[in-house]
Amino acid sequence: MHPVIRKLHDAQLRKDLPEFRPGDTSASMSASSKGKAKRSRKRIQAFEGVVISRRAAPPAPLFTVRRAAFGTGVERIFPLHSPSIASVEVTRQGQSSPRPPLLPPQPQGRPLASSAPPARSSSRRGNRESLSFITPKYFQKKKTRPRSQIEARFYL
Repeated sequence: MHPVIRKLHDAQLRKDLPEFRPGDTSASMSASSKGKAKRSRKRIQAFEGVVISRRAAPPAPLFTVRRAAFGTGVERIFPLHSPSIASVEVTRQGQSSPRPPLLPPQPQGRPLASSAPPARSSSRRGNRESLSFITPKYFQKKKTRPRSQIEARFYL
């Protein structure tokens, strides 16, 4: 980005917003106007719910808040640095679960040949792997000739 544009962009970023993460309950106060431009009435509308996502894309970071209103889930996406947002208040911190520890990588692929002979199966029919000589063609249904002219139409 050009340095002049970067300077203007950085001047418009808000620094009064609290730190919040997905899972936190927050109240977002957004300004809304009613009426035409000359006689408009401005008021601040609160939207309180759980933050379900926060996207930190460079041009316009966004966060999504979800709440249940009259038994229906409502989601609203707010631009983070918008002048229409009066304030964001975190009313409750979400419970963050600890990150699971990283496990060492498991070996993949065929195991190395061991010196011990393979274990025999205890079934009477023997090991199922011994039936590998059967090809898929064996299991396919054989086509038969049609018995009547009505069946001949559907045979093709």
